[in-house]
Amino acid sequence: MAKKFIAIEGNPNDDANFVRALFKSMKIDYTNFKFESLGGEGEFEKKLKELVKNLQKGDTLAFIRDAENKKPIDHLKSLQKQLKEWLPESKLKAFNIIVPNKLSQFEDGETKIGIYVLPSEGESGSLEDLCLKLFIKEPLSECVESFFACIQKDNKIKKHLSKKKLLLQLALFCCSQEKDFVYNAGSAAQKDYLNLKQNDIPELNNLKTFLKEFAK
Repeated sequence: MAKKFIAIEGNPNDDANFVRALFKSMKIDYTNFKFESLGGEGEFEKKLKELVKNLQKGDTLAFIRDAENKKPIDHLKSLQKQLKEWLPESKLKAFNIIVPNKLSQFEDGETKIGIYVLPSEGESGSLEDLCLKLFIKEPLSECVESFFACIQKDNKIKKHLSKKKLLLQLALFCCSQEKDFVYNAGSAAQKDYLNLKQNDIPELNNLKTFLKEFAK
């Protein structure tokens, strides 16, 4: 029986839980989808290679990762090269696998592979950058930007700026709404602290479209 795999780079209690919550918000039953947490840089490639090589005819694989400081197109080119190395020509033909030519879509092969780079095609960044956009209409988002503009005058924060911004945004939200504290995007999504039903955030809509295509 064909299976649907969602391979997600990052912490299994963060990124994967965000995607689960997004499926729920779209009223898509994800209970039969197989979530594969690939870990961070240095380990996800090995796990992804094993998953790709074990694909069976008719399976669907969605691979989701953060762009970080690279352009999303660079991740696509890298993964295209790796997929062609991992999958022999004989399997590509026998299983009718078409290596994706573009981000955020699945080709028409019988065994499908799709690649999505967060926060969205054409942007560097991460899941946290996408989540920050969900708060952009909230008055407290201005407080977050003002605070970081102040402490960044000396450029002291070198890494993971968006993760730290989201952590402060969530803390302010939880305080103002008197809700239990959460410390990452996945937990916030699971507790419905994030409005995932917004339809005017292009980055969120793009991810929803990709996941709907995967779920068909």
